[in-house]
Amino acid sequence: MTKFNTCVLATPNCKYHNDNGHCTACNSKHILEHHKCHKEISNCQSYNRGIIGKCSNCESGYVLEHNLCHKKVDNCSSFSNSTVGKCIECAKEFALTGDNTCVDKTYNCKEHGSDGKCTMCHDGFTLDKEHCHKTVPGCSD
Repeated sequence: MTKFNTCVLATPNCKYHNDNGHCTACNSKHILEHHKCHKEISNCQSYNRGIIGKCSNCESGYVLEHNLCHKKVDNCSSFSNSTVGKCIECAKEFALTGDNTCVDKTYNCKEHGSDGKCTMCHDGFTLDKEHCHKTVPGCSD
């Protein structure tokens, strides 16, 4: 209700309205844009003035992708659009490990452990001391 005793439609997640019925402050974890309250994007430093609810810049140590601020993962080229901070693809010369890091790619390695070492080679290659060597038919250790 305004000071003129008129009812106004409450803005969702608004903490305070002015005498004109416009929202002037939001509940916690929400930001005020154009008199409306939008859910805050974690680690977003600034929002796009032209697009409501759109992050334009993340805090230091975070990168923006899919309108989310992901913790920076060195050499990560793409993040999940559903899980914040989950790297799903590394830069060309790097491989994704089980603990969400990008490590130097071992030639012909199929899988890397969380320590970045090769644990399994592609078909036709044999693992020897964390390196993959072409398998020679009929040849053993």
